[in-house]
Amino acid sequence: MDDKYPIISPDEPREIKFEKELPIDLDKDSSGTQRKGHPRFYKLLEEMADLHSRKNANYTAGQDHFANIRESEKFNIPAWKGTLVRMGDKWNRIISLARGNQDLVGESVKDTLMDLAVYSLICIILLEEKEKDK
Repeated sequence: MDDKYPIISPDEPREIKFEKELPIDLDKDSSGTQRKGHPRFYKLLEEMADLHSRKNANYTAGQDHFANIRESEKFNIPAWKGTLVRMGDKWNRIISLARGNQDLVGESVKDTLMDLAVYSLICIILLEEKEKDK
């Protein structure tokens, strides 16, 4: 198993420290230019990459990284639209938590916002695939 991207069970803590760093340079962009903007923004991008990697290992098998999301296509709903439904669920959860409703599943507002951000990127990828297939 690659120790950069461990598979975790739901019973393990959500915070994972990796022995090896992901190949993301938080100080410079892909061309080597010093990044502009808030440093925490780039750290959050790295955390999103970690989150996506861990969850992807739990939800997909084989070569299709979005097999679980493509399940919506069995109901004639394009995968990118299925992602929007999932995003809607996350948004409704954020609203509920913001209104002070009790968290019953151990997912904070921050956790839910991170999931929403990851779904946004997944939706972009699926839209790009759709455009490429035209």
